[in-house]
Amino acid sequence: MDARRNSYLVIASSVKLYVVAGGFARVISAVMPFTMTPETTNSWIFLAVAMASSESPTTLGGIIGIADGINHAVPTHKELQNAFGWLSKQGLISKQGKKYQLTDKGLALYKEASAKSNLIFGMWDFLKERFSNLNSETEIDSLTAEEVDVAHKKYNKEFWKEFRK
Repeated sequence: MDARRNSYLVIASSVKLYVVAGGFARVISAVMPFTMTPETTNSWIFLAVAMASSESPTTLGGIIGIADGINHAVPTHKELQNAFGWLSKQGLISKQGKKYQLTDKGLALYKEASAKSNLIFGMWDFLKERFSNLNSETEIDSLTAEEVDVAHKKYNKEFWKEFRK
């Protein structure tokens, strides 16, 4: 049997996502540019905290690394500060010292999102919708720009070290 027949390649253009299989290309989804609304950012950071703290509370660097993996972008100081403040106010995450984790309420929501979809973007969409129905009032987290800068630099150094292996 020809191995190419069962293999596929995903190609992302600036507008569409294609699967190329057996010599034929099929559009599997349109990739639409979107604005990072508060719900989008909060759900992105929530997913990063959930995944990074699945076994134990995680550092800011752990959250940044997972967030980059989800969205191919590193969250800014403002995004982290606003999301941490909002997620904390909603009772979804907690901070212990310099480490973050989901609360019981956050874990229940993460499990609900996981049950709705086994795909990260399906979970993200579910959470964005859920967050749009919650109180939009927020508090700004005390996270400093210096803390974020240090975590970004550490993540960048570790990323490139692994990448070059």
